[in-house]
Amino acid sequence: MATYKWALNERGFEAVPFKEYTEEQKKKCDYVEMYLSPSVEHSRCGWHHVGYEIMENQYGREEYAVLYPDSENSNGRYMNVSGNSLGAIAEEVWKNVFR
Repeated sequence: MATYKWALNERGFEAVPFKEYTEEQKKKCDYVEMYLSPSVEHSRCGWHHVGYEIMENQYGREEYAVLYPDSENSNGRYMNVSGNSLGAIAEEVWKNVFR
């Protein structure tokens, strides 16, 4: 289920700096930025691009693929992809593109 950053912030989540990502998380981030984001952008589906963020609260960290409607990286739709493979991340993004 997708959510928005303001809702995550209300639950105490804050963005984790990229330098604190694990090697696996950096690979996922690269995959999203190099492959998924250009695909979404070129599909002209109404979303501008896709990002990858790690959010953290007092209970732990969660991984999100984020669909952005513009180049400002604001008002994105956050999809939890914690523990997902690259293929599962792609599937989750494309399921949410046309919602």
